[in-house]
Amino acid sequence: MHKEKGRTRQGQTKGMGSTHKPSVGLLNERQTTLLGSPPSEDRQTEPCDVQLIYRTIVMLNMLDTVVKQKRGKERRRRKSQQETTRQNGVNRISTYAMADTSRKITEYFPVRRSSRKTTKALENEKHSNLQQLIKTGANEKYLEIYESEEKGRGICALKPFEKDEFVIEYKGDILSYKMAKIREEEYAQDSKIGSYMYFFKHHDQHYCVDATDETPYKGRLINHSVLKPNLKTKVVDFGKSFHLVLIAKRDIDEGEELLYDYGDRTACTVAKNPWLLNS
Repeated sequence: MHKEKGRTRQGQTKGMGSTHKPSVGLLNERQTTLLGSPPSEDRQTEPCDVQLIYRTIVMLNMLDTVVKQKRGKERRRRKSQQETTRQNGVNRISTYAMADTSRKITEYFPVRRSSRKTTKALENEKHSNLQQLIKTGANEKYLEIYESEEKGRGICALKPFEKDEFVIEYKGDILSYKMAKIREEEYAQDSKIGSYMYFFKHHDQHYCVDATDETPYKGRLINHSVLKPNLKTKVVDFGKSFHLVLIAKRDIDEGEELLYDYGDRTACTVAKNPWLLNS
C-alpha cells in the first residue's frame, strides 16, 4: 500500500509537471533571466502551489527593484533640477550684485536739485547787486532835490525804501586823515564854502570823503539829523576799493526827507554849527 501511494504521488507529480512545462517554455530569454532559472526536476516534484509562490516572490522582487530604480532616478532628477535652480539663482543674485556695484544710485533715482540758495550764495549775490548799483548810480533817479528856507537844499525819496536797503553812495574824493585836515583848513578860509567832508574809520585807518565840489551826485546834499535820522552810513569793500554808502535805517516812505547823523561832535565843529546837536 505504501508503494502504491508513492506511485500515485509520482504520477500526479509528473502530470502536473507536464502541465506547467509549456508555460515555462513560453518565457523569452529576458523573462527567464529576470525570473531566474525554472525549478529543477527535483523542485518540479514539489506541489504546484509552491512553484506559484516562488514565481510570485520573484515577480514581486523584480517589481520592487524596478520601482526602486525609478524612484532613485526620480530623486536624482529632482535633486539635479533643484541644484540647477539654486545655482541659477545664485548666479542671478551675483550678477545683480555685480551690476549694482557698477552703477550709481542716481541712475535709479533722479537727483533733485534744491532751488534753495545757501547763506553764502545769497550774501555773494547781494554784494554783487550792491556793487552794480554803486557802479551805475541807479538810485540817483529815485532821489529829488528840494529847497527849504530853514535848511536850504535837501533830498527826499521818490520811492519807498525798505530797512537795510541801499539808498545812495556818498560820493567824493577819498582822502587820508592828514590830507583831509589840510583841506578842511583851506575851506575854513572861505565862508561861502559849506561843510561836505565826512570823516570815518575803516580797517583801523582814518579816512575822509570830501564831497565839497559841486557834482550831480545827490548824496552830498542829504541833511543832518541826530534826533530822527532814517539813514546810516556803511563802508563796503570791493576788492582793493571801498565806498561810503547810505543805507535805510528803517522803512522809508515815498516823499519822506532823507536824513543821517553826520557824527561830528568835536567842540570847534559844534561851536560853528550848533544845529548839529538839536536837529
